[in-house]
Formats: sequence, C-alpha cells, structure tokens
Amino acid sequence: MRNGKTAFILAIMAAVPTLLMAGCSSQSPIEHETGLMKIGVSTEKQAVEAGEKTKVKVELLDATNKETTAEQDLTIHVEARSPSGEVIQTKEVPIKAGESSKIIEFEKLQQPGVVEIHASQPQLLEGGSVLEVKSPESSDSTRIKGTIDKTRRAPEKSVERLPKDASRVPPGSQSFRFRDSEVRLTPAAYTDPQETEYTLTLNQTPDRPILANGSDFATIYGYLDHPAPEDIKIYLYHSAGTLLDDEQMIIPKGQIIGSAKLISNQPGKITVSFRGSLPIPLNSKDNLQIIFAPPITKLLLKAAPPIIPIVENAEVIVRLLDNNDTPITTDEPREVSFDIDFGRGLITPEKVTIKPSSFEERASFLPASRGEVQISASAKGFPPPKALLKVTGIPLLILILVAAGGSLGGLVVFLTEKTKWWRILIGLIVGAFFYWACLTGLFDKLPRGVVINEISALMIALIGGIVGTKVFSIVLRKFGL
Repeated sequence: MRNGKTAFILAIMAAVPTLLMAGCSSQSPIEHETGLMKIGVSTEKQAVEAGEKTKVKVELLDATNKETTAEQDLTIHVEARSPSGEVIQTKEVPIKAGESSKIIEFEKLQQPGVVEIHASQPQLLEGGSVLEVKSPESSDSTRIKGTIDKTRRAPEKSVERLPKDASRVPPGSQSFRFRDSEVRLTPAAYTDPQETEYTLTLNQTPDRPILANGSDFATIYGYLDHPAPEDIKIYLYHSAGTLLDDEQMIIPKGQIIGSAKLISNQPGKITVSFRGSLPIPLNSKDNLQIIFAPPITKLLLKAAPPIIPIVENAEVIVRLLDNNDTPITTDEPREVSFDIDFGRGLITPEKVTIKPSSFEERASFLPASRGEVQISASAKGFPPPKALLKVTGIPLLILILVAAGGSLGGLVVFLTEKTKWWRILIGLIVGAFFYWACLTGLFDKLPRGVVINEISALMIALIGGIVGTKVFSIVLRKFGL
C-alpha cells in the first residue's frame, strides 16, 4: 500500500516539469479595416422657381470622391434649410445594402433665396449643396428693383491688367494677384452713391472639418442680395490650399449664387475672404475659417490573440489609418463604441475615446462561453469594421496544473503533519476552488494576467491545497459572509 502511494506522489512530481514545458503556438491577430464613407449631395439645377419641384441626388462616396455602395441598410436624413439654420423641409432617404445613391424631390420650396441641402447619417461624414429659389418677381434676370439704369458697373477704363513686374500702382486703387497677372480696380468703379449696392455673403458647405487629402473639398458659396444683372467674377483670397474652378467664383446673370471648391493637403485652418469682383463691384466683409482635418480615411479593428481560452482576455484594438495604411494621429477626440454582434462576453470599456495626438485605443474582451464571437466598432464617418474571435474551453494543461498543484499542496500537509491520505484529495478540491476565486478577480492583488499564467496556476492551486478548508472562509469573507 505504501509503495502505491509513493508511486502516485512521484508520478505527480515528475509530470509537473513536463507540463510546464508544453507550449501553445502563437496566433496572429485577426484584423479588419473599413474605408471612410461620406455623403455627396448635388441638385439637378442651381436655381429653381418658387413652388417648383427640386430633384436632389444623394450618393455614397469614398475618401477620393468615388461612388461606393452601402455595406448595410442606411437611412440618410436630408434637410432643406435657410443659411440661418431654419429647417424648411426634411426627408428620410433609405439606401439599401448594395445601393450607392437615390434621387429625391423636395416639393414646392416657396421661400425665395438661398436654400442649403444638408445630409447626415451617424456612420457617414455629412454632405451638402446649395440651391437658389427664385421669387416670381425676380424671374426676369434683367430687372433689379425695377431698373438697371443705375446698376453700378466698373467702367472699362477703370479695369486694368498689370504684368507681374508692375512696380507702380496708383494711390487709392484696389489690386490683387490673379494667376500670371495683377488685377486692379481703380476708385472710378466706386464713385456714384446713388447706384445700386450689392452685398456678397460667403458661407461653406458641408458644415464639418474637411479631410486634408487633396480630394475632399469645401464648397464655398457666395450669394447676393439682388440677382446679378450679368455674369460677375468674384476673386477670393485663401491663406492656404487650392481653390478650384480657375481660382474664381462666378455668379451667373439673373442668379444670386456662385460657388467654388477648396482643397488642401495640409491639416489646419484656412481663411477665405473676398478680394474683388468684375465687372460689378460688391461689398463684403465676410471671412470664412475652414478647418482641414488630418486625412484619416480608414478605421482598423483587430483582436489579439484571435483564439483564446475561456479563462483569458483578448485585447480589442482600434486604430486610425491613412490611405497608405499608416497610423495617423487625430486632432480632436474621436469616440469609438464596441458591440458584440454574436457570441457571449463582456467588453470593458464599451466606449473608448482616441485622444488628440493619438491614433489608437484599446479595450478588453472577457469571454463568457465557448464558440465564435464577432466584435464590431462604430465611429463617425466609417462603416463598422468587424473582428472575429474564437473562444475555446479551459486548456487541458491549466486543468492538469491546477489538479497537480492542489494535490501537491495536500501532499505537503500529509507528509509534514502526518494526516490521513485523503488530505491529498482535499488539497486537490480546495486548490481548484482557490484558483477559481483568483480567476474571478476576488483577490485584486493578483492581476488576471498573472493568474492565467501556467506557473501561477500551479502555485495558486498549491497554496490552496496547503491552506485547506480555511480557503472557504477566506472567500466567503470576500462576499461579506
């Protein structure tokens, strides 16, 4: 009988080093990224009559303005509103998975003037456009306040083009650089106080930071308080970036709105202001401050490691990338929320904020059952990327080590205190119970990462096996019992 007990003890002691040498193959993290998606808005006409139906195209675009398709059903909220923000009409536009655009109609826009079309959806960057609604009395483009005889027009002799090397500009004149020459408006263009005054107001759409990727653009639009008696060229100053549309804005004859597009490859704030106009001089004191944001065009989500036992945690990592898959820091806080699409577990925290000057943030996933788990991340401007995890049962190695540790603890007591042989069995049971208590976090001085270590599994169970049934009282006190 004694020889049998000795053989059992030696078998346990011999197995432990072998088990500790057993390793698990490393797993590469599973990652998934989604590209930025924004809303494009365009109108069939730039100007419509009051009461006329207005067709508006709402489409999905990628970061380079190419049309793209929805990965899931989306509902886009579209508003027609005045420049002051007053909502005139709203539409809910459903775009199904696989679709890229929809054409909608705004019925009978009655309020004359400028109408902004604004489109938004939580997963997409906002889009916008601008439209003029003409009043019936202004349908005749040549009639302004009943006459054009007093239209203030710059005389031909007052408009000159100066070469680049022009060194002398007459005192009191207004001049500015345009392409390869200098445009000068002399005081003669501003002399008659009885003539009609024209005021130009500048604004921007969409009303959001623009990506500094050279493709995303801000539409700068200007509108007059009276229809233009003829085509008016408007020259704008911009402190950085590139103004498309031949570096100028044109308000067509009979209309009040003109627009131009501004792009940039550098993040920062760009000032846009009025410089001058031809042939009709305009008044404007508006200064726009247009914000260009870092070109964050991809959102990456990964789980590491991709295969975990039920007793371990996985890291859930979300990262901001540019078009070249290079991590790029944000200039503003970006909130990302996590969801479990299927499977069971707990993500802590459920929401993270990527802070300015950072490009990633992390959360922890604790599984609740075996099987596959799919995690998704939601952030403004991106379809949700998804990461797949596989949760396995408790590793056989851990189970064996816990059993061995508890048994060894009972063995130590058996040999030192001359107790009954079944003290080894008690050590096995109590050691397993003590390891479970540590695994659930009841003992906060033992981080979970330490507890799931293979050597720790052996040592924790060993301690439980030595302490014996007193462990039950210790754990019950943790519950306040």
